[in-house]
Amino acid sequence: MTSLSEKVSITPCCLMTLTKNKIKNMPKTLLKIVLFLLISFVPIQSSIAFTLNSVALGVPEGLSQSNVSSIVEDADGYVWVGTFNGLNRYDGKSFRHYFPSPRNELASAFIRSLHISKSGSMFIGTDKGLSIYDPLHDRIVSSKTLGFELNETVWTIHEHKNNIFIGTENAIYIINELSNKQLSIKNKFVGSFGTIKNITFFKNKMLIRNYIGNVYKISEQVELITKNANSMKVIKDKLFIFKDSGVFKLVKSGLVKSSSVPYLSVTEKTNYNFGLSKNSIYDLNDISKPVYLGKLQIPEKSLAHPQIVRGTTKTFILNQNSGFIIINDNNNLVRTKVVEGGNVWSISPGMVSELIIAADAPKIKIFDQNLNHIKDYDSKIKGPKSAVQIRGSIYVASTKGLIKINTETGIITQVLDGEFFIVKVAKNGGSLLVGSTSGSIFQY
Repeated sequence: MTSLSEKVSITPCCLMTLTKNKIKNMPKTLLKIVLFLLISFVPIQSSIAFTLNSVALGVPEGLSQSNVSSIVEDADGYVWVGTFNGLNRYDGKSFRHYFPSPRNELASAFIRSLHISKSGSMFIGTDKGLSIYDPLHDRIVSSKTLGFELNETVWTIHEHKNNIFIGTENAIYIINELSNKQLSIKNKFVGSFGTIKNITFFKNKMLIRNYIGNVYKISEQVELITKNANSMKVIKDKLFIFKDSGVFKLVKSGLVKSSSVPYLSVTEKTNYNFGLSKNSIYDLNDISKPVYLGKLQIPEKSLAHPQIVRGTTKTFILNQNSGFIIINDNNNLVRTKVVEGGNVWSISPGMVSELIIAADAPKIKIFDQNLNHIKDYDSKIKGPKSAVQIRGSIYVASTKGLIKINTETGIITQVLDGEFFIVKVAKNGGSLLVGSTSGSIFQY
């Protein structure tokens, strides 16, 4: 058996070269290392499909009824689920049911909407009026008991500037929640806008979307903006309307198409701009560049009129006649980061908890452990390359050779001439392994 030292030629410049002929007789352990280096150097595609870990819950798991109309998550982590027959509280293991009773002044078991106010009160909209959950006594009281009597169907509940907006059939009630938890009516809008599904505010104007998808602007008169909308959302001070035909931005002249991607539903919660397209979820913080978060475990054909709802630590998918799906943040730690500059060719650890990323663009990008962009180093090299960091220098391997970038000054030094495709830090942390396009490995 030939020893490794016999297969390695040591040169005065401390470079170790394994030629093609010597690779043929390479020991298996070293060959595996070479194969690993070769396999690891491929462009990372942004279209990788992550299946989101989720839990589907329905009647067999204890839900009172399979049609879920609304869902919220409270500060204690309880998930409250409104159905066509009963209010449910889920603690992560089992359901507790709430129905109209002498103890619980629930206006009806037919729940239409739920909302947790900034004060922590949970408003419960039913087909026969409004009720509020009292967490201190674990009971439900009628809004009439709190000073506001309402016997209409409550289709939606929205909060804006400390006012609670109650959407019914052709009417919007504006109420205040007083410090003693009593309710006081402040104003009322009436119009022929139908059953209200969503309420939002844009440039101090109230907009509503009804159940058939019509979007109206409410001011001194009711103005129809568009029809057939699945959702509407203000993102970065711009109002977007989501339809089956794409995403449209509202401007002075009307609607301008921003994207051709159809979204079935978009979260209403502020600061969480998640959209559901087919059976995949996207972060829509930048409509022109949606970030793929993952796909659901169930196929698209199993989703019936789905709605996506964001809680405190969970995302929910309401699936008609099939209960709902919970996607817990703690069970889905995969995060996606769109890196400007084309294909990502290498990712390697930097100093402390930093990441060194090399893409098609010349600049080597540095990110922290939360994928926040920290700084750039210009390598002056476009196209495929690999980058690592040792102490105060970043080494970049490409078809233009191996270069060193001083992280303090940005000065570039040519280390090796030749055509290379990958560079890795050796296990000892003090040297580099560089792979060439001719089948050689150099240790520097």
